[in-house]
Amino acid sequence: MTGFRNNIVCAMIGQRGTGKTTFLEEEVLPSNHLPKTLIVDTIDHPRWRHIPEIGLDGQFSIKNCQSGTYRIFRENPDDVLEVLATDLNNTLLVCEDASKYLKAKLQPAARSLMVDSKQRNNDVFFLFHDWSYCPKDIWRLLDWVTIFKTNLSPITRKNDIPAYPLVEAAWKQVMNDSNKYANVTLHIGP
Repeated sequence: MTGFRNNIVCAMIGQRGTGKTTFLEEEVLPSNHLPKTLIVDTIDHPRWRHIPEIGLDGQFSIKNCQSGTYRIFRENPDDVLEVLATDLNNTLLVCEDASKYLKAKLQPAARSLMVDSKQRNNDVFFLFHDWSYCPKDIWRLLDWVTIFKTNLSPITRKNDIPAYPLVEAAWKQVMNDSNKYANVTLHIGP
């Protein structure tokens, strides 16, 4: 994925079926420079089923694996954030359907995961189905946003999004594109 620097935090926003997972598979994962990839999967997504599962503790856990691609499948992922914030290093992290475990008021573990991404050498991608599902506190911690087609306008987060006029213009560009998989990636962070 061109344009991304190391140790980034990115939100990918798009309704179901707009190509977020395909974008990850085709653009993000192939350019991964980190030794580990971890997918947090809350629905046993068919696209990730071929990836071996890993646990939160024990011998075959996040902390003990040095390289490879794994997934955590949890229908209730509330306990995952604490482990990710303390044990995750040198990893490309993909959080599918992040609104299931990132609360409206961003939890301390989620904040640590994002703030410490540089020190821990992690790239973090959060996938959301719409603007309103993104916690309002997340916007000041993001480096990038990838915008796909959505049902709602980003105006629901106008006061939270840095560089809002750029985000709104990119959203309009995506929405006016006849390609249902259209997307735009913007640098919005420091």
